[in-house]
Amino acid sequence: MNLTESVEALGFDQLVYFETHDRGHTLDHMYAPEISDIKVTNCYAGSYISDHCFVFADLRLRKDDVMVKTIKTRCFKKLDLVKFCEILDFDDLFDINDLDCLVEAVDVKTVKALDQLIPVTTMRITERRKEIWFNDGIKQQRVIVRKGERIWRYHKNDSHYQVFKMERNELNRMFAAKKETICETIVNSGNDSKELFSLINIITGARRENPLPVHKSDKDLADQFADFFLEKILKIREALRDECLYKA
Repeated sequence: MNLTESVEALGFDQLVYFETHDRGHTLDHMYAPEISDIKVTNCYAGSYISDHCFVFADLRLRKDDVMVKTIKTRCFKKLDLVKFCEILDFDDLFDINDLDCLVEAVDVKTVKALDQLIPVTTMRITERRKEIWFNDGIKQQRVIVRKGERIWRYHKNDSHYQVFKMERNELNRMFAAKKETICETIVNSGNDSKELFSLINIITGARRENPLPVHKSDKDLADQFADFFLEKILKIREALRDECLYKA
């Protein structure tokens, strides 16, 4: 078994099937896993800078599955407190002696008043995978940058532009620092292949399949394992019934 066959037996594909040496040999290889979130769409030869040529590959990452959920909300910023207090009328609730009934009645009146002034609206939110270089600090800074940009575009003066520019530069600095940290982690993981592959899987969005069976609760999972091993033991016993050692 040669090198290519050995590597392919481990689940990798050899992508270089063209000459990579100036004497007509294929001495340079490129391997990619058969099942991966990274798909090689094209592999081709580049220019020669020595007796070997560059080998290039076009990669395509699998797009993340986005989840869209619908939420209901109210815009309390538009609530007119004067009208809200005028609409609310609790005079007819003083005769209620039961506390639970009183709370329920107040809740019903409050909801009706809110529906009249600021009705419930429906919004669709797209949830995506959290990137490794995106954290809560960067998220908060992005909000500040967007707010500063809106203020600057509304007032159109230099002072607001300078504030927006300063916050934007800080956001870019935070992105650069985070990515530099990731690059340093990759370099420091060079001698630990397990840590390196784990980090690459996180960056590329590779998902780990859950090896556990589908279960509703921890008790349900434990019961499934118990049934599986009991059934396995019974099968082994049935298979050993005809053996001489078992009969003895």
